Amino acid sequence: RIALLPTFGTTWMIPRLPEFLRAHPEVTLDVSTSIGPSDFRRGDLDAAIHYGEGVAARGRAEPLFDEVEVAVCAPELRARFAPRTPADLAHLPLLHLTSRPQAWRSWFEHHGETSVEARAGQRFEHHLMVREAAQAGLGVALLPSFVADGALRGGELCEPIEGTRRATRRRWLLAADASLERPALRAFRRWLRGALEREGWTSA
Repeated sequence: RIALLPTFGTTWMIPRLPEFLRAHPEVTLDVSTSIGPSDFRRGDLDAAIHYGEGVAARGRAEPLFDEVEVAVCAPELRARFAPRTPADLAHLPLLHLTSRPQAWRSWFEHHGETSVEARAGQRFEHHLMVREAAQAGLGVALLPSFVADGALRGGELCEPIEGTRRATRRRWLLAADASLERPALRAFRRWLRGALEREGWTSA
């Protein structure tokens, strides 16, 4: 029984689960979604994957990887505005994730542009909605690399400025103390770490 953040579960985890289940056909997964802190005291979860400080009630937190944030837009938008520096993006329409209202301001500050407010623009509730809006040419989006990379490889999205990726929130595997030694969870933890390492995802 594992809880996943909806976007991570949909875009990264579920497409890779066949590999795990081929190696462990004896395991039956019960996957749910959660956007809040995991509380294992209720006894209805064995593990969860979440971001933040990694605090789990009566459980253990293991760092998995640092989320990499990438600015993306439709190729047509980049061709129209031709941005060359991070400051140039302040003059383009920006797309926002409702739950991360300060994301763009933090991005500009990271790149030395401390006077940009970056609050105006369309807002969407989920990362997948933001990705679709960017592909539709509505503006520039900040997305986790695991959300954006497929569309970048396919040419539906591009990076308006190269070399601006940065590590942001850390992702954690949270496990209930009572479930740590269960064979199914041990197998899942081992597979998950191997899959992340093969794709070059680590935590500093």
